[in-house]
Amino acid sequence: MVLAIFADIAMAIESDFERYANVILDVMRLAGEVNTNDDDEELVDYINSLREAILETYTGIVQVLK
Repeated sequence: MVLAIFADIAMAIESDFERYANVILDVMRLAGEVNTNDDDEELVDYINSLREAILETYTGIVQVLK
């Protein structure tokens, strides 16, 4: 997923990432707000994968910023 790239970028540029953090965190927040009805199993699976990628990205970003 594209969101995982944000963590890779954060790790690559380390402290310079703080300049971009607000924009990236807004994108991730918006992605996390995606909802669906429970009738479409494929869409539910996609959203679960999206949320997993968001959590992994947050973890990578937190490691860089600490």
